[in-house]
Parts: sequence; structure tokens; C-alpha cells
Amino acid sequence: EFPGSFPMSDARILVLGGTGFIGRHVVKYIVDSGVGSKVRVVGKVLAALAYLTPEFEEVFANPVGEFKQGNLGNPSHLKRTFDDPAGAFNIVINLAAETK
Repeated sequence: EFPGSFPMSDARILVLGGTGFIGRHVVKYIVDSGVGSKVRVVGKVLAALAYLTPEFEEVFANPVGEFKQGNLGNPSHLKRTFDDPAGAFNIVINLAAETK
């Protein structure tokens, strides 16, 4: 065990770009595996508009999860992304990308 380590079931995970193709699969894996006490997903596209299949809609409806819409290029959105009254995130997964 590493100093300062914590049980993965207590992990607070932030997934940037979590509604994209790769992101939604990563979020599904995290939720289905029971890893983490909280999973915040941040993306430009609202989860309701991300063409999620019923399988992924169920994942995004899980009470462990939380979705926030945000443009990570905007400083005020970036601040809201990381701010959480319950505490800091232990793990950040960045899958955000700009598409044209």
C-alpha cells in the first residue's frame, strides 16, 4: 500500500469528455465495476443529446454518477468542473477533445 492511498471504492472520479464514444465506455466500466463513490462526467454535449443507447442511458442515470455540461476552454466552466463541496477528486481522466 502506498502512503496516502485509499480504497478504490472510495475514489472520487472526474471524467472529462465522458459523453464521447470512448468516454461513455470508460464511464460504463467505472460504474459497472463499482469503482468509486462518485463519478462526475463533464462534457460539452448534454448527456440527453449525446445519442446514448438505453445501455448508456442507464449508466448515466446511476446515482453514483453526476453529469455537468461545460466547455473546458472557458475558465469559469473549468472552475465549476473541479469544484465540489464534498471534496476534491482523487482521479481525473481526460478524454476531452475538440471535434470539427
